[in-house]
Formats: sequence, C-alpha cells, structure tokens
Amino acid sequence: MIVFEICLFIYILYAFLLTIGKMSSIIRHRLLFVGIIFVLFVVTFRPLDVPDTQSYKDIFNIVDINRNYGFVIFGAKEYTTGCEYGFVIFIQFIKRFISSDYRVFFLIVASIEILLCARFIKKICGNDVRKEAYLIYFTMPYFGYIYLCVIIRAGIALAIALNAFIIKKKRNVWIKILLYIIAFSFHRSVMIVLFVEAIYSLIPIFSKRIYWILWGVNGILVFVNTSRLYSLVLNGLNYVGKIFSFLRYQHYFSNVSIAGRGLTLRIVFFWIMGLLLLNSKNETSEEYNKYYNVYIVGLFVMNACSFIEGTSRIYNFFMIVLPILLTERYLSNTGLISNKYILWGIELLYGVAGVAIIIRLT
Repeated sequence: MIVFEICLFIYILYAFLLTIGKMSSIIRHRLLFVGIIFVLFVVTFRPLDVPDTQSYKDIFNIVDINRNYGFVIFGAKEYTTGCEYGFVIFIQFIKRFISSDYRVFFLIVASIEILLCARFIKKICGNDVRKEAYLIYFTMPYFGYIYLCVIIRAGIALAIALNAFIIKKKRNVWIKILLYIIAFSFHRSVMIVLFVEAIYSLIPIFSKRIYWILWGVNGILVFVNTSRLYSLVLNGLNYVGKIFSFLRYQHYFSNVSIAGRGLTLRIVFFWIMGLLLLNSKNETSEEYNKYYNVYIVGLFVMNACSFIEGTSRIYNFFMIVLPILLTERYLSNTGLISNKYILWGIELLYGVAGVAIIIRLT
C-alpha cells in the first residue's frame, strides 16, 4: 500500500511541475500523456485493500456472461451484484469479448474515464495546452484518484454526464438526454448533475459582496455543529426519498442517526478554496460566476449533509467545478495575491491536501 501512496504523490508533483515549467506546447502535451500512462499503470495495479477495490473485483468475478440479467433503469438494482444494470452489462461485454482478468477490467474502466474526461477537458480548454495542464492538475489529487481508484462506477457515470453537461446546442438535446440515461444506468447518483445544470443555467449572478457573505456563512457552518439543522435536513431527505421512491434513494437516509460530526480535512479543504476563488481584483466572467454559483450551492449541500456517511458522493458532483474555477483563477493572475511563489505554494498544498484525503480514505 505504501508504494501505491507514494505513486499518488509522485504523479501530483509531476503534474504540478508541468503547470509551472517553461516548455513548448508540444513538449507539455507529450509529458501530460506520459503522466496519464503512469496513472493508468498505478490505477490498474492498485492494491486490493484500497477501498471498494476488492468489492469491484468480486462483482466482476460474480457476473456471468451466459446469464440474461435483463435491464431496468428505475427501481431496484441487479440483486446479485447490487449494481445498476448498465454496469452489469458493461462487465458482461468485457468478460465476453476482451478478458476475464479483473486487472484488465480496472485498466478498461480507467481508460474510458480518462478518455471521456479528456474530451470534456478539450471542450473547456480548446487548444490551450497549459490550461489543460492546470485543469488536469486541479482535478487529479482528489477527484481523479477517488473516481479512478475507489468509486469507479460513479466515475464512469460522472465522466459520461460531464460530456452531456457541455452540450449546449438545442439541436443536440436528444444526444444530451441519451448520455444522461446511459450515465444513470451506471450509477443513479448522477441524477444530481441535472441539479448542477439547473443551478448553472438558472441562478442569477450576484455581486462579489454577496458571494463573500455566502462564503462566510458556509464558514460558520463548517466550524459550528448544528445538529438541529441536520435533523431538519434528514427529515427533508426522507420526505424527498418517499416522493421519488421508484429511484430507491431512501435507503441512504433511513438508518441515519443524528450525531455531531467532527471537523474533517475534506470539508475544510473545499471551503477554504473559496477564499482563493474570490481573491480577484478584476470582475470575473459570466461563465466563471455561473460555475461559482454551483460551488457555493455545493458548500451549502456539503455542510447540510456532512453528518450522513457517504454524502461526499452527493456534494462531489457540485465540487467538480472547483478545478475549472481554480484553473481560470491561476491563468488570469488577477488576484490580490499575485506573487507567483505564493501561488505556487498554494497550488502545491492543494495537491498534497487532495492526496492526503484519499490516503486517509485508504
């Protein structure tokens, strides 16, 4: 396990150097590719005691290529594996046509996630290779590792959903819907991305003063244990779960008891980043502020649900905009903090903290 953890830090240091180093776009692009190959190797041969890895190995071995599992979008999951039907069919395809080795399965899953995310990143960054380097760096320490190594079913679903999210043209609306359905067939939690879309599209842009206030209120919630609020939220989640009972979400909340949650690195990590995002001398773009709306709502969701085990999988869908925001922040270099060495230090701390969170999970 120690070798695996060292490899996580090695890649983050490598990716960090690719953001600050002076080199041509061609060299930077080639080195990014080399780094991704390294990540694929680490993910494919990760230890079985990394959370969920043994479980996914067992699921892969359980799936029978000669069995007709059927297909259901809503309702119960496939009962022998506890997974959505799309994921089970995906495993059947791999075992029938490619390989029955679980390590090959891990390689294929990671490759698909990376290819889908590469397409998303390309849409965001265009031909700006340095911007790609920053976006990859800010994505990998936490989001990349957790979706590639731990919650891989949700990782595939999210990668598909992100490609649906970036479809803006009305003529492609049916492709967008189809991608969301496919993503949902891998992991139903991806439905939350629809709320992210609604927040991104519908919530108005506020003044910087309002954003400072909203961020400050979340800071209070981070450091103050509000059990009564938790109780209200839990009751609300149970009510929503009953309304949408056909989605089978309610079991996530039915056995939860209200208890004080301690201050965690993950919660502080996501909140403190807002300070850097708001630290700008100039007016930010409309696109930036739309993503920031998602981030702010994500903070409220994080604070409201953090007493429920496993709800990081809910607010992660909101926080996925954080790498985009940080990339824009670093490339604009218009913040009150403009010293490049201080910014590099903060950037490196971000990477180390993200890896530390994952290692604590493992």
